[in-house]
Amino acid sequence: MTREASPRYPDSVLHDARALTAQAIFEAGLKGDELALEIFRRMGVYLGIGLANLINILNPEMIVIGGGVAQRLAVLNPSRVTRLVLVNSVGLDECPGKDVRAVQRGTARFAFAVSRGVLGAAPLLRRVLEGSVSDPARMPPRLVARYLAPYVGADGVSHLLTLARALRSEDVEHLDLATVTAPTQIVWGERDPWFDSGLPERLQSAIPGSQLIRLAGVSRLVPEEAADTLSRILLEWAATVEAPESDTIEA
Repeated sequence: MTREASPRYPDSVLHDARALTAQAIFEAGLKGDELALEIFRRMGVYLGIGLANLINILNPEMIVIGGGVAQRLAVLNPSRVTRLVLVNSVGLDECPGKDVRAVQRGTARFAFAVSRGVLGAAPLLRRVLEGSVSDPARMPPRLVARYLAPYVGADGVSHLLTLARALRSEDVEHLDLATVTAPTQIVWGERDPWFDSGLPERLQSAIPGSQLIRLAGVSRLVPEEAADTLSRILLEWAATVEAPESDTIEA
């Protein structure tokens, strides 16, 4: 997208960037670079179209965008964030998580062999998916297939490598979370094997006034294992931010 639009903005500092990373585009945008701002506008349009389609199909009561992207936005552009939700999210020095690191190592090591196979990157991801739920019944073959769909075929590994390279520790490690002003909810599946067990408490300590809710018996993929519980938590919290600082819920 950046390369496609760049000829129209010959004075952009991104032409001199050593790598067209999300970090470089974000920092250029903060300085008013017109090409970077055009990329932001396009991404906003595409995100809006995608969310609008989901709303038309599923009629959700709310849309939640969380994780490292939301953390950066909450720190660097707080006026755009009214509330922050982190569900088993990367944060601090835990980016990427062990699951993504496992995929990165496996993809780099077996990229040639896997790319020649019919299933593409599927074998690399299956183990991670099955390890991200506490109950194997919650990751049936049809759900595994849905997650693997974008990575099937000869181009699957290439797509996966591109996504894996986009996750960098410096994107969140040096964020000053103490400056977050948006009310923040941290929801954490206690059986997540991919992050340090103390990360949710560290995030809570780093973000002023944040609330932590732990879900007992739930692993990394909270929406797959405790969808109703997560929806109830978010809807109740959206109505009011006055809640106990920490709690444990059986899901």
